[in-house]
Amino acid sequence: MLKLIKGGVPIKKVNVGNMHVKPGKHVSHEAHVYVDDQDMADFEAMKAMGVEVYIEILPGDKKYKI
Repeated sequence: MLKLIKGGVPIKKVNVGNMHVKPGKHVSHEAHVYVDDQDMADFEAMKAMGVEVYIEILPGDKKYKI
């Protein structure tokens, strides 16, 4: 997503979900989202560009802002 945003694609919101567990990753708010330091840095970069980044597993579920 970050590459698309940096390339000029006008993305205003990113719903992060279903990032699988791998060595070096830890759960972030929801059991279906595992992140590492690079993922978090990418999310922070998107937020710095004005993109809303959040986790919402199903419509109507609690939204976790990242």
